[in-house]
Amino acid sequence: MNFIRTDQQVALNDLLVATEKSADLLRDAAQFLDGTGMEHELEQLADRRDMVTRDLQQAIRALDDMPSAPDPDAESTEKLLHRISAIFSGEKSRETTLRQRLTTEDHLSGLLTDVQGRNLGEEFDPLFYELKESIREVTLHLQQLLRRCND
Repeated sequence: MNFIRTDQQVALNDLLVATEKSADLLRDAAQFLDGTGMEHELEQLADRRDMVTRDLQQAIRALDDMPSAPDPDAESTEKLLHRISAIFSGEKSRETTLRQRLTTEDHLSGLLTDVQGRNLGEEFDPLFYELKESIREVTLHLQQLLRRCND
């Protein structure tokens, strides 16, 4: 293992951390929205996102690097701030929570676009496609849940 990461390793690790974080935040939303009928769907989305995370970890290991992990303190702080924001939104707490998750997906999508623009090599195209499809699936599902809040 090298002590200096290549552009490929840095880019993939950035994607990995953001992908793991998105799964963690989906799980946190499921816990926060427990009893609303949405928690099971959010857990399933997080579980499917974990599959992409494992593929990213394998790709990083194939580059002779160790996968990074999200900063647990920063993530805990973010979760707390999201919950406080949702609580203060009162009746709209479900909607606020889902919109926060949509923002996370937007951020992940932007990061993926940035990484794809770095031309890391065609061998990563299937992995990037898998992540793009995962983002699309989660975004569509969150939008459906959001519509249910407004019905």
